Amino acid sequence: MSIERHVGKQLRSLRQSRGKSQSDLAGHLGVDVRQIEDYEQSRKRINSTVLYSLSEYLGVSIISFFADLPNDVEQPKENGLSAERTNTLMDFMGLSPQQRAAMRQLLKHQEGDE
Repeated sequence: MSIERHVGKQLRSLRQSRGKSQSDLAGHLGVDVRQIEDYEQSRKRINSTVLYSLSEYLGVSIISFFADLPNDVEQPKENGLSAERTNTLMDFMGLSPQQRAAMRQLLKHQEGDE
């Protein structure tokens, strides 16, 4: 499965769980319903600006679109990160700023022990 397919499935699931229609999303973004269909079916990539707008509209974190990303996800060639590293990064970004700072301190401390 590609990341685009996963994000599209997540978009559909998040939209439906919040009682929103494809028309609702299309109206919010100022696009045709066909565009939302294309996003959900992964026929078109969702750019970061649209993803941010959708997350705000649906009341979720951007990370929600990447939740439960499978380990065997096909990585885009320009990314170069493994699925495991992508998941770790998404988990890290889901932490509060204070938690991220504490995690950085822990990692710095671990480097000094080696």
